[in-house]
Formats: sequence, C-alpha cells, structure tokens
Amino acid sequence: MSFFTNLINYNDDKHKNTTHTYACLTIYWLFIQLFYSIIKIVAMVKGSIIIQRIALNNA
Repeated sequence: MSFFTNLINYNDDKHKNTTHTYACLTIYWLFIQLFYSIIKIVAMVKGSIIIQRIALNNA
C-alpha cells in the first residue's frame, strides 16, 4: 500500500494503518541511515586520496 492509500484508509482502521505507517517510517529511516553512511565512507575515501596527493606533491 502506498502512502496516499494509507491516508485514505486511515479512518477505516486506525490501529492497523498506524502500525503500517510506523513500519514504513522505520524502513525509510533505515534507508536514510544507510545512505548517509555510504556518503560518509565515500567522503572519507575521497578525502584520504586528496590528502595522499597533497602529501606526495609536497614530498
């Protein structure tokens, strides 16, 4: 079910849809955490490569 379907059906069964919405939010949160950790790793790798280049140029 999509987010909009949740909104439409919200009054029909509040408890079920609340649980479903929390599950969706948890999944979104996990994806966001994963995305940020990948960005951090890429930034660290690129940063270390840049630092190594500067060190090699100054050597």
